[in-house]
Amino acid sequence: MTEETVRLKAEFDDVTTRIRDLLARIDDATLQRRPRDASWSAAECVEHLSVTAEKYARRIERAIETGDRRPANGAGRHTLWGRFWLWLLGSRRKLNAPPPFEPKSSPDRDALLTHFDASHTALTKLVEETDAFDRTCIKVQSPSSKYIRLSILDAFAILASHGRRHAVQAEQAARIIPPA
Repeated sequence: MTEETVRLKAEFDDVTTRIRDLLARIDDATLQRRPRDASWSAAECVEHLSVTAEKYARRIERAIETGDRRPANGAGRHTLWGRFWLWLLGSRRKLNAPPPFEPKSSPDRDALLTHFDASHTALTKLVEETDAFDRTCIKVQSPSSKYIRLSILDAFAILASHGRRHAVQAEQAARIIPPA
């Protein structure tokens, strides 16, 4: 396994562990409570992560099937567009979710965890499946805009950063913030 694959898997595993730990530590009322009117509950944050991962995983699968599957030749570099999104997700700026990624509901704990696990297991599997490929050569169209195309390397890194961002938001919504 390449260093890039190990790093991406570790990032997805970290998000998965944080979300599972959060769901194990809070009650249902806390899970569904919005800290402020215009903000999301922990459940909505988790559902948003699941919906986003699911939509991207389907597109990445199709891109792998039809894309340029060149062998990997060392660590890939993020595109300018990818670096921009990584910077934006790493900033503290408030961002509005595009409509396709908005949580439509706040499912109960079991449904929430099942959906989250399935979507993030799919992403991890795709990272493993693309280990031998040059991830910068396979392009995926964003589910939110026909004008945004990313390398799957960018997509994986953005999804990992996005996961960290919303794991923190879910912890804050539940008022469970891990030690620094």
